[in-house]
Amino acid sequence: MKFRSTILRSVSLLLTFCILGLAYPEPPDNPRRLPRILAVQGLWNEHYRLPEALSMAGGADLKESLHFHGGSSSGLHFLKGEGQWGFPGNAEQMSAFDLLVLTNVAARSFSDEQTEMIEDYIKQGGGLLLLGGYWTLDKGGMRGTTFERILPVTIPGNAARLPHVPQGMVLQPAREHLVTGLVDWSAKPVTFFHHRLIPRPDAMVLVNGGEHPILITGQYGKGRTAVFAGTVNGEPPKDIITFWQWRDWPQLLANIIEWLISPEQAVRSPNKKNGSSKLPGLSTNELEDFAFAEDEEKITLVRKAIKSCNAETADALVQELVDNDALPSELQLSILKVIRPFAKTDWVAGLIELKARTDPPFVRDWLRLLGATHSESAAPILLESLESKEVHTQRAALEGLAALGSKKAIPPLQRFASRLPASKLDTATDSDEYRDVLPTEEELSADALIALYNCGAPQTAMRMFDAYDSYLFNSEYLSAFFMTYRGPAKSDIQGRLLWKDMGHRLEFMRAQLHKLEDAITHIPKMQIAEFIAAASQEKRQHCIGLIYRALERSSRDLEWAFLLPLYRAEDMGISRMACSIIVELGGERASRMLSDQMKMEWRTGNRRRLLLLSRVLKKKEFSEFLELAALGEDKELARLAEYLKEKQGQNN
Repeated sequence: MKFRSTILRSVSLLLTFCILGLAYPEPPDNPRRLPRILAVQGLWNEHYRLPEALSMAGGADLKESLHFHGGSSSGLHFLKGEGQWGFPGNAEQMSAFDLLVLTNVAARSFSDEQTEMIEDYIKQGGGLLLLGGYWTLDKGGMRGTTFERILPVTIPGNAARLPHVPQGMVLQPAREHLVTGLVDWSAKPVTFFHHRLIPRPDAMVLVNGGEHPILITGQYGKGRTAVFAGTVNGEPPKDIITFWQWRDWPQLLANIIEWLISPEQAVRSPNKKNGSSKLPGLSTNELEDFAFAEDEEKITLVRKAIKSCNAETADALVQELVDNDALPSELQLSILKVIRPFAKTDWVAGLIELKARTDPPFVRDWLRLLGATHSESAAPILLESLESKEVHTQRAALEGLAALGSKKAIPPLQRFASRLPASKLDTATDSDEYRDVLPTEEELSADALIALYNCGAPQTAMRMFDAYDSYLFNSEYLSAFFMTYRGPAKSDIQGRLLWKDMGHRLEFMRAQLHKLEDAITHIPKMQIAEFIAAASQEKRQHCIGLIYRALERSSRDLEWAFLLPLYRAEDMGISRMACSIIVELGGERASRMLSDQMKMEWRTGNRRRLLLLSRVLKKKEFSEFLELAALGEDKELARLAEYLKEKQGQNN
């Protein structure tokens, strides 16, 4: 039963990964703080608690890809390597990541091209962590493959069955190391199944299970590699703690991850915009000709301007749009879309003259462009358009209001939102009810909420997280439904129509998820206080991932004093990111304040917070803390101080 529920959970995530996508947007201009991690997940991957570990490691931008091994004795058949969801399609996409994590995946889960791409990625400085579930390493056919060449171990044979220790092998550190430091081993965590591995001569064994190496690290080319040979299989007897249930397992995994993202890797992946050259736009002579050209010459210049639009060319295009209503409709629509990123407040007077246009596609893109100008003069038109009888026009008006971000729009927006049908997403209890309540394209509640959030309406930050959580859950549910049910017979006409309708609903939820994700990862200035209050309490891992990205993206728009409540955030990754931004923005004053906080944590013995602060304090304040620590009599804290000193030296 546990096996079947795991399969269903994994299947339900397949389309969700496709929904959220893998490709990275262009990096923000803000300093890069989050490591980019690609997790290739096999069966039972959730038991390894990777999101918790990433939180303790200071947060990450996590992308996931599901790979399965082709088949099993129970008759289940999984996807092959050549068609995996979410795996990078080429070496350039792969190079965006700082670390690759493989969890319980076999060699045959990957195509030859993917395997070659992984090897080159590690050679060039990428990090690799292989978490050895039941279906990988020796049982996963990695012996004699490229994977064995990359890893810091040799695999002695293809095991029909993994070695099983019914009473469990107790895991213990093999040596003192930054990875095994700050971990409380007194709980005596165990693993019941393990892979037979032989460390290479230049490898380092950090954790043993009895006499067997369990955690082994090494180097391949410029990259660092690590293998964990234990599996999450077996039922623990009473009073026995498995490693995956162990309180300090996420901390150990976090230490491994931080060690794997090596200095070479940081150099390999600089924070620069890939392929984002500035478009040339029209030349000076072409801009001069633009106003006087006619007929085919005019059309040719407009097409060229659309294809390579920049800020100066956008000014010419918007003037052409206002003055020349004889332009073909497809060109008018293209102009509205291409000039939106360059929108200016002083365009509004001209754009308002276009109010008489009635073509629905034109009106929708015109409303979005009006909002992008950030002019208060656009607000009355956008609010008036909310009364349209056409739902797509209402949605465009809401998107325009979200871009506008006007506090004056909040009361009418709230009145509009109050008239919308209440969402029933959380009321369904079985599949028949879900068919009745899943949202359709008529649903405007998410768009209205985003508009209220961007305009600074109170008490909307937590509602944004809740809405994202609801849409994500329901898209997972519907994805699982499509993946596990082949659909009605062709002769069942009504059933086929229902099937098609549910497909449209899934596509709609994908679009809403993208909108909510984009809105949450940009913190409007008027929502900073509420966003921070909501972020400090958040526990849902998928929402926490969005908060990481929002803090990274908006770090230069924040004031360090506003971030102080995040020091005590539920999630350690959020807390650590906030402290890093505080020190950067607040300078010596902020670092001194956090140093005083570190001394207080020392007195109370809070080693997790001590570790967090040690990684963000400036060198002077940290040295003062170490001097205080040297006077202490607590052996556990003294050991922590030595660890922090070594870690700080490594970071510097």
